[in-house]
Amino acid sequence: MKKYFISLRTQFPNLGDLLINRALLEELMANGDVYMDTTGVPKWYLEIMLSSLPCETLKKKTTLTYYLGLFSSLWVKFTNRESLVFLVMKPGGYPATTSWRIGIRRVLQGLALHSFRSLGIRIVRAPSSQKNSNGIFWLIDKFRLSSVDCSLIRDVNSEREMRRMGVSYLSSDDLAIIFFALPQHSLFKRPFLEHQAKEVVTISLRKPRRNGEQLAYSKLAALITRQGPEVNFVSQVFYDDRINSEVACKNGADILVYDGTLDSIDAITKQYQNSEFVISNRLHVLLLAFLNGAIPIAVVGEDDSKIEGCFHKLDLEGNVFNWSDVNEINLSQVRAKWDVEKYNLIVEKSSFLKKQLAEVFSG
Repeated sequence: MKKYFISLRTQFPNLGDLLINRALLEELMANGDVYMDTTGVPKWYLEIMLSSLPCETLKKKTTLTYYLGLFSSLWVKFTNRESLVFLVMKPGGYPATTSWRIGIRRVLQGLALHSFRSLGIRIVRAPSSQKNSNGIFWLIDKFRLSSVDCSLIRDVNSEREMRRMGVSYLSSDDLAIIFFALPQHSLFKRPFLEHQAKEVVTISLRKPRRNGEQLAYSKLAALITRQGPEVNFVSQVFYDDRINSEVACKNGADILVYDGTLDSIDAITKQYQNSEFVISNRLHVLLLAFLNGAIPIAVVGEDDSKIEGCFHKLDLEGNVFNWSDVNEINLSQVRAKWDVEKYNLIVEKSSFLKKQLAEVFSG
């Protein structure tokens, strides 16, 4: 018997984070009982998250009852040797100790996690990144991460840092990659992939993080518009609503925004199904678009290793362009090189990654 304790606190108005938590819940529920700390989690988020899930193995808890359940499970574990208890640390973020205030908090957390692990609880860190730290702060980060049985790491730079620390990790690409291995996903339906010339391109842009990026966004939209297709915009994250709205307005294009409802998810997935290409610098936009039959085109900057690493694993390097080379994007050339058999190869690769993930949670 396995029991999983997990917090769902995350960036709620973010469709990508919804995909992560949803995929994680489905993986855990396939293996045992799941106890969720839902304190501070909006009701609307839970309704979407749990939509169509078989909830008999799912228990919603407040923070107090969550930890009471965790400690009572320890007693069950000692009286029933076959019981396995997992503590799943919440996903997201780029944690690195940068101040003594954070450092002291992380030392205390590390002590608690080491204590849990010594009592037989298996600790898994849900998909996150790990930035570099130095000196005593690096030792604090290493101490904290050494308490974890396995960290799920979502980009190549973080993988290097985990190897430098010598701690256990598994490359997971935010778990979003396992959606390709699910033939009948309960939230998102994959259409039969026959690419016809749909003459529609959808663009989804991340909030600018660098000087000159907003200008590059406008150039991209103008470049694609000149190539002839109908251009539409989508925003999957509330931080991105403003920039996508501004660029869409300048180009006289329509825009769809994820607003935390199933209706908006349905509208966005239908938009991807009706698009021949989806262009973005957000990984989950590209993955969800590909899942729904569009050809993904990634446009990346110098610190977009998460996208580049994932596309490398999927053999999609030819669909990655740098912002400095945005003028090289030619839809006709991308279309001519595209092979729908890529989809079958990606299913095989992601199925292997999903098996690796299942082993982490199987004990």
